[in-house]
Amino acid sequence: MSAEYQEFIKLLEFHTQESCIDSLLTLKSYVLIHGIPEDCSEFGSDTLRARVWKLFLGIRLHYDVESYLELVESDHFQFIDKIKDDGFRTFKGNKVFWQRTDESTVIRVLNTISLDCGYVQGVNVLLGPFLYLMPEMDAYYCCHSLLTDHIPRYITKNLDGVVEGIHLLDMIFKLLDHELYEHIILKLMDLRIFSVRYILTLMANTQPLEEVIKLWDAIFAFGAHFNILIFCAYLITLRKEILNEPKGYKISYIIEHGQVNSQILIKLAVSFVPQIPVDIFDQLISHKHL
Repeated sequence: MSAEYQEFIKLLEFHTQESCIDSLLTLKSYVLIHGIPEDCSEFGSDTLRARVWKLFLGIRLHYDVESYLELVESDHFQFIDKIKDDGFRTFKGNKVFWQRTDESTVIRVLNTISLDCGYVQGVNVLLGPFLYLMPEMDAYYCCHSLLTDHIPRYITKNLDGVVEGIHLLDMIFKLLDHELYEHIILKLMDLRIFSVRYILTLMANTQPLEEVIKLWDAIFAFGAHFNILIFCAYLITLRKEILNEPKGYKISYIIEHGQVNSQILIKLAVSFVPQIPVDIFDQLISHKHL
């Protein structure tokens, strides 16, 4: 067991015992700076990452199985056709993901989530990382908490929070890299053309999934609004390729097929924070809530 792992376990256990704001902030700061140490167990209810995500999302470590089964068995199929259309496409082609779950599980969890949250296209992608790391019931409670407590305006019928997030992205990205912003706007006309999927899914639609998981460590530590800064960082890491490309459809291809390096993106996104005016940052924090 590495010294880094031992140090992190001490921080986690201290917060579990003390359960105070200061200890939680210390733990979140550690994750933002160092990440979560690699766990020898990659999948399960009680892995290190599963415990930390549950803590940051504000949910219990253990659940009532019977309550979940009652929800699963409820007669509710309002969104089932949309869910089935999206279910099999979740991380399509990712063999490890589909070794850990199956289509019927994805559909069942999404349908259960829709009891409280309704359903919009993209929720299947938000569920994906949870099912990649945790068993079904844990994935349900984590995803449900993310949707209802952290990004409720992202899943409204008109995606109100996502639309506002794109407006904030426009302001922040222009501030951070005006030349790159103008080039993209000139070629693609509107950030909405390509950015909806990245804002709505908290970057979960990028590759590789192993790096997305680490981005989510930081997003849950900082707050879901950190995703917009992460996306700005992602675009800036593709800066040279984008500026050298005169054709809009090829810029879209570059963005869609870029590879995520979580360590670089998190460090860069954190560095943006002091550059953002207070009033815009306040909007960034609040835009995802009802």
